Amino acid sequence: MCKIITITGQKGGSGKSTVAVNLSACLALFEKKTLLIDCDPQASSTSWSGIKDSASKYSLPDVLAAKCSIEQAVQPTQLNYLEVIPSEFSLMIWAAKLSAMPENQKILKLLLDEIREAYEFIIIDSPSSYHFLSLAALTASQSLIITLSPDAEPEKEFSLMARAMKYIRNNHQIKLTIARIIGNRFDSRDHMINAWESDFSYRLKDLSFKLTIPDDRTIDQARKNGMPVVLHDFKSPSARAYLSVARELTAL
Repeated sequence: MCKIITITGQKGGSGKSTVAVNLSACLALFEKKTLLIDCDPQASSTSWSGIKDSASKYSLPDVLAAKCSIEQAVQPTQLNYLEVIPSEFSLMIWAAKLSAMPENQKILKLLLDEIREAYEFIIIDSPSSYHFLSLAALTASQSLIITLSPDAEPEKEFSLMARAMKYIRNNHQIKLTIARIIGNRFDSRDHMINAWESDFSYRLKDLSFKLTIPDDRTIDQARKNGMPVVLHDFKSPSARAYLSVARELTAL
């Protein structure tokens, strides 16, 4: 049975694309057939996955524009078990057109219904603010992974997320759950961050992954090279953390 999970977080810079790309890659290394969907016009997951504009014939906005089927937009990656539906800036234009009708928030869900049986995991990278694309990603999902950075305000994050989940339940009759919360880019050398992490782990221990993702320069180097960190440096602290998170996710 396919698990459809949106990586979300209200605050920009919390590392949604970082988590989406690297978690998807680790699931693929565990031989879980995985599809990563870039639902953000910034297309960070697309470039990080190693997909170049010239190599990608179709993308998510082409699917929304009915220029191709969703199957035709699926692109291979360096990993045998990982495929990507890329994004591009024109996604913002199509989102603006589709947002006029609230029922269009279900469009991604309807599209994924056509291909979900081909995958064990579908990971959706969503934009920050709760506009059309984010709501479409949430509506298409069964569960969420919420990213939190050290400067996050958890109470505010969860209040906004609860409102979004209630909206989707009331308007689309879809009951979302929170799969896990992931702490991203924690620096073990910073005493204030260590105190925040301890408090975070204690208060949210039942919903949090066992490990947080460290603030590791290897991640930035991997991004520049257009590849997940597990392919850039398999033994790096961040790669080991993502492998642990992926292993935990497969057991849920």
